[in-house]
Amino acid sequence: MASSMLSSHIGALVRQHVPFETSKWKDVPDRLIICDERVLDDFQLDYDRAEDRITMKSMMNIAYRMHRNRMFQHYSVFNSKEKALEHPYPQMNKKE
Repeated sequence: MASSMLSSHIGALVRQHVPFETSKWKDVPDRLIICDERVLDDFQLDYDRAEDRITMKSMMNIAYRMHRNRMFQHYSVFNSKEKALEHPYPQMNKKE
């Protein structure tokens, strides 16, 4: 149960704080420190343990890719960019 809570929490943080204009996770800027700190604080993870850091980064990567894929699936049904912009992805910020 704790792992699903952690995964959900990380997914929400990634959707709120990570810019989706980059195509790869490794290109995401270092603004992820906000997400790292929030996860570490909320779940009492030890950032000095390599296993905790690797698990957290991996979960963020998966959440990022899943959300990008959902957005791609949503927008790929439209024939033009203009049509796609008329139907924004649900819960998408206007600036994105």
